[in-house]
Parts: sequence; structure tokens; C-alpha cells
Amino acid sequence: MELRIIPGTKTIEEHLAIFMANEIDRKISDLPHQVQKNIYKNVLKELEKDVREEE
Repeated sequence: MELRIIPGTKTIEEHLAIFMANEIDRKISDLPHQVQKNIYKNVLKELEKDVREEE
């Protein structure tokens, strides 16, 4: 796994969020579409919960 700076990102948080999304996408790309969709929904719920906790 190689971590490279993504052009256009301003903060390390933005960079890591994009990196994590790409890793998730790569790992679940062989699963059926509906399963992928459910995984993304669950990830978004968790991220929203984390954001609310930080505020």
C-alpha cells in the first residue's frame, strides 16, 4: 500500500479521507452492487456520527 499526496487536498484530514474511500472502494469492488451500496451507507452513517461527536 502506497500513500501519496493527492493533488488538490488542503489538509491531511482531506487526504486521509480520500485515501480511505479509495481503499474501501478497491476492497469491495468485486462485491454485488447492492452490497457495495449498503457498505457505503454504513460508512457514511459512522462518519456522520463521528462528525457530530466532534462538534
